[in-house]
Amino acid sequence: MLVATRVAVMCPRCAKAGANETQAMASRNASAPTSQPPHDDQRALRMHAALGVALDAAPSSRKVFRHLATVEHYLWRKGTLFLHDLSLQALQRTLEQLDSVAKAPLASGLAALRECLVDAIATRERLQRQAELLQPRSSFFVDHKLEVTEASLSDFDRAMGGRG
Repeated sequence: MLVATRVAVMCPRCAKAGANETQAMASRNASAPTSQPPHDDQRALRMHAALGVALDAAPSSRKVFRHLATVEHYLWRKGTLFLHDLSLQALQRTLEQLDSVAKAPLASGLAALRECLVDAIATRERLQRQAELLQPRSSFFVDHKLEVTEASLSDFDRAMGGRG
């Protein structure tokens, strides 16, 4: 029964690509529900379909382009909102992989996915810059850690080790 529930929320391509035993269980169970996306984000579903076609074009592409395979899976499961939860490095790597997989005239779903990735990267970079600006650059900007006093020439000579 648990397998049938898992098949209900699993992307058909993801199930076909990596879950042979789940498919075998689902084929044995004729009453298993058909695979329906757990959200109503039609834009994400178009992205998922276009990305699936691009990944299906090359054999073993889901194993080679793991970031894209993960994005394909989560577009089906969660829609586009999960993209803003990814790290900057993961977003950049996903964009690199998408650019290497996609052909020159991008399908509308792939163009929309690329646009979402670029937007998420820009948002992450902006948030990172804002966080850096809020952090003090060094301890010299903190008043209680820095003490400045005048030193005499003899104090300077002692600090330099008696040179001069």
